[in-house]
Amino acid sequence: MAEMIVADCKVKAQNRLYNNPPLDIPCKCLSCTTDPPPQPRDDWNCSGCIPETIAPLPKRSPPSKPGAAIPKRKRLTRLQKEHVTRRLQEFQIEIWRQTDITLRSFLPPEVFLPTHLIKHILDIYITLDSLEALNEVVKDYKYLTTHQHQLLDFLLKLKPEFKRVADDRKAELAAAKAFKKRAAPRSEREDSSGASDEEGSDSNGEEVDPPPAAGTEHSAPRF
Repeated sequence: MAEMIVADCKVKAQNRLYNNPPLDIPCKCLSCTTDPPPQPRDDWNCSGCIPETIAPLPKRSPPSKPGAAIPKRKRLTRLQKEHVTRRLQEFQIEIWRQTDITLRSFLPPEVFLPTHLIKHILDIYITLDSLEALNEVVKDYKYLTTHQHQLLDFLLKLKPEFKRVADDRKAELAAAKAFKKRAAPRSEREDSSGASDEEGSDSNGEEVDPPPAAGTEHSAPRF
């Protein structure tokens, strides 16, 4: 095998390895007489004799991402995507439960609305405003084709929920900010009280008398 790879002429190397005769004895059968095999040539178009001229492969442009043509301001935000994902997972369970129990016993909910399809819907959500547009997306999912109208109505009903999601997020941020503001003075008070406790005790935790004020002398005890 190695000799064939480095050989200057592949045909000659093959004949030498297998002791092929320089000329094949003509076969008299009907097949060879009607369509005779090619005779040996002095030059062959192989990589050992003549350099092969192979056209370069055309460069393919990378596939565009779903929703790349949609302006950024019209795409779903991170919070909206999280909300739509949760709601579509609920829809997934809903249509799974609507299926005949015989089929439902063998198929998980993921089959009816796969996770990768949910991600695709998130990327192009703004374009799914008609039954025709939705059909183009779900036409290859046989367990979802009977729920196209139901899915479209579900997607359209999600839009009013986006404002509530944004309002809830603002309320969470405001509550967290207010809690942080209330907690800051409390921690400062704890730090100040801890410092005063350290001043009133020695290293062993025992109470000690404060040092005398400057300029004062200890008076002798009176009996």
